[in-house]
Amino acid sequence: MLDVVDGALTNRRRFHSADDGRADGLCVDSAGNVWVALNRVGRVRLYSPDAEILTEISLPVRLVTACTLGGEDGRDLFVTTSREKLEDPEPEAGAVFRIRVDVPGRPVLPYAG
Repeated sequence: MLDVVDGALTNRRRFHSADDGRADGLCVDSAGNVWVALNRVGRVRLYSPDAEILTEISLPVRLVTACTLGGEDGRDLFVTTSREKLEDPEPEAGAVFRIRVDVPGRPVLPYAG
């Protein structure tokens, strides 16, 4: 259990070690699964709350930067990519991709000020 003691996080643990790529942006769906953008390898990976790999989505670009769930029913996975510092950019680098998924994101909470 993660705790805060004297302003510092304690009882931290590694969720999962990506064997390739570099974990970049992430989001959590309504089932507690974690979607992670894997930069440099062009993939988004879905982990269960217990860090089991549930699925992996390949994209036609290497620099995958972030992902979020949204859309009318919360089941659109939006994935951002980059073309920064690519000497020979892929044609779709820098695009935002939309993929339909089975589990919606969490509801958006109003700003509490």
